[in-house]
Amino acid sequence: MNVCFSILWALMPCGQLPSPQPIPELAAPKGSGNWLIPPASTPAQPTTKAATEYFSPAPFFAPGMWYGSVEADILKPHVTDRVEVYPAAPLNWTGAPKLMLGYRCGDGAGDVNLTYRGFGTQGTTVIPNFDQAGAGQEKSRLDVQTVNLEYLSSEIVPGADELSPFFRRQLVVGFGLGVATWFHDSQITGQQILSAHTSTNYWGIGPRAVLRYTQPVGLSSLSLYFRGGAEGLFGQIKNSVSQTTSTGVGNVFQNTGPFNTGAVIVAGEFGVNYTPPSLSSLRLAAGYSLEQWWFLSSSLQNGGSQFLLQGIVLRAEYRY
Repeated sequence: MNVCFSILWALMPCGQLPSPQPIPELAAPKGSGNWLIPPASTPAQPTTKAATEYFSPAPFFAPGMWYGSVEADILKPHVTDRVEVYPAAPLNWTGAPKLMLGYRCGDGAGDVNLTYRGFGTQGTTVIPNFDQAGAGQEKSRLDVQTVNLEYLSSEIVPGADELSPFFRRQLVVGFGLGVATWFHDSQITGQQILSAHTSTNYWGIGPRAVLRYTQPVGLSSLSLYFRGGAEGLFGQIKNSVSQTTSTGVGNVFQNTGPFNTGAVIVAGEFGVNYTPPSLSSLRLAAGYSLEQWWFLSSSLQNGGSQFLLQGIVLRAEYRY
């Protein structure tokens, strides 16, 4: 070992070893800082949406968009306090289709929609001791047609869901114009009184006010809703009564009206909405509806006729 070192020393100029050269630095990747020290790991950011995005979703009907709905109501009508000689027969359950077409204006200007509903039903009953010969057979009919033109506001307190959880809902009000026709009659047949017929025919037009409330249910695709409305109609009503006997004695033919009169309608509906996650342009609803009409008669001293309508609501709404 010493011999090798001596030979190496003799070969070097001036008998000196070369000065050690510094190891060149490796260029660090651009913008990496101290790249030899691994950076501290950054915790992954949660990707879930804030709760307010679920509780306060964008309105189902977006601005500048047409929308429509098809509704199939299963209703039970009931007519009371009519000005008649004999009470009306109980009416059967019936289907009542409702069609709606609307447009949501831009810049938070609200909605405009047009709705039509129409249905008819009938019922039969037996009236004991209808005449001196015994019981009579009664048949009652009902036909109702309504058309409503409404304007609905945008959310009453926009952006308030950021202030309080209480406002994580949608609340709108509106007003409009309603037109309605209402016809009801009863036909009774017996042995001595061959025929007794009573009828009421009403039509009216007037202002209406509406309120709609929707409350999302947690993080789900469900929401609870309430729809209420009140309407005051002014129009004309006509009553008629006729009776025909087998002997011709006691025949009656009487018409009253048409008279100018008013009608008041109050309605409420509550239920559940569901929007399929894979089809956000569709909204399904199921609920219960209750509707009351007053003063459908020319005899306002008794409060006139009253008409109660209640039943199940099945609705599909689509935006496009």
